[in-house]
Amino acid sequence: MIPLKRLIALFPLITLLAIGCVHTRPEGHDEALTLEQLNDRFAQKNATILREGGQEVKAFHVRVGADTTWWSEGGIHHQMPSQEVVSVTMRNHGRGFFEGMGVGLLLGAIGGGIVGFAGGDDECDQWCFYSKAEEKAGLFALFFGILGVPTGGIIGAATGSKERYLIGPSLPQPPQDQILSIPDPVSDAPRRE
Repeated sequence: MIPLKRLIALFPLITLLAIGCVHTRPEGHDEALTLEQLNDRFAQKNATILREGGQEVKAFHVRVGADTTWWSEGGIHHQMPSQEVVSVTMRNHGRGFFEGMGVGLLLGAIGGGIVGFAGGDDECDQWCFYSKAEEKAGLFALFFGILGVPTGGIIGAATGSKERYLIGPSLPQPPQDQILSIPDPVSDAPRRE
């Protein structure tokens, strides 16, 4: 049997590490998006553009076109060929908070239950509230689950939930007869591609 004190000491560390990693969404999305849908998701939001060669650029209001990608950085408008953009990543700290809370609750409850069962039954003559392993598991699951909610929320809010959109060669190409209207970041006038 594993000593109960060791399990209790290691559990918060394992929970913190798991919460920080688990709530990040996986890279890419299963759904195919048109340029218009992609640009709607990037509109008026902060993002990080990953360029070929690994250079990251902090950006605001990214607009992806079939040939050119535009964005603002520090009030200055920039553009580059869309084929040089590997991905665009956005972080949502509010969603990260709620996802972290949920993961913290689950990890806390499961870990607390394991710690309670691992301690085994206690022999007690009097004044014992919880002497059976099942009772301790339920109490520890409740305690660590409640403790995991704010811990997970804080870690989730700090790291944010990531959404990464792959661009470059995977860029959806519109049909030849479709004309896209993409705002020019310099003049905000519609531009035809």
